Amino acid sequence: MLNIGPKPDGSIPPEAQNSLVTSGNWIAKYPQVLYGAEASPWRHALPWGDVTVSTNGKLNLTVFNWPLDGVLWLPNLKNSVTSAVLWVNGNRQELEICRTRDWVSIMLPAKRPEKLISVIELEIEGLPQVEDIYSIDPIYSTEITVDFANVSECTIAEKRWMEKFGEWKHINQVNNWGASSKVVWEIDVLKPGTYQTELNYAGEGRLVWSILSDEGSMVQNQQNSSSIYSYHQMGVMKFEKAGKHTVTVSLLNGHNDKISLNAIRFTPRATVD
Repeated sequence: MLNIGPKPDGSIPPEAQNSLVTSGNWIAKYPQVLYGAEASPWRHALPWGDVTVSTNGKLNLTVFNWPLDGVLWLPNLKNSVTSAVLWVNGNRQELEICRTRDWVSIMLPAKRPEKLISVIELEIEGLPQVEDIYSIDPIYSTEITVDFANVSECTIAEKRWMEKFGEWKHINQVNNWGASSKVVWEIDVLKPGTYQTELNYAGEGRLVWSILSDEGSMVQNQQNSSSIYSYHQMGVMKFEKAGKHTVTVSLLNGHNDKISLNAIRFTPRATVD
């Protein structure tokens, strides 16, 4: 493992210096993304990146993952978008936008202009208004943690552990599973179709999970588990219609007192294939 922390003599390794200089140069180019900005109205990262709100009310889309098909989807935005601009070497490049229900699609150039993180600036009418529902991206994998779920006859609690010396990690997870326990997510699907479905959990022994949608699509799978959190493929779930759905996860068999569920993940089948 590369160690970029301070050396015994207190000096900073060249790798760390380069990282700091690169980060500082990026911030100097896009100060509006950080300085005085507010957190994302979506309250979580999006599959392709994240959003901040500038002091002038504009949305700053920071794109980590450039879409291969050139379309970036922004979900459940109630406001009208008056302009979308991609920053390219200090210049503004106007982008075409379309709307499908409350989803805004932004047409991007094939080649990303920024090696580190590209920035798209959206001007909207009024203060940002976003529907409080988790949306399934039609291109990227979408991970939804239990923080955004409703649970019955089980408990959401914080779990902390040291993965290696001095490196603490923490997550929220569902435990205290019983025969009637359920974890329910409400989601919004833009494009109907099939999605590879996975669960992120830790446990002991073989577990039998059931995942059921409000349309009756069901995935049931038996998987091994370990003490380390990891994703396990459950199967393919089909959404017949676009719009709002619920997805319910239940545990049918396993060591209930050893199980810790952290998240569910949906990947469009076309992306999997």
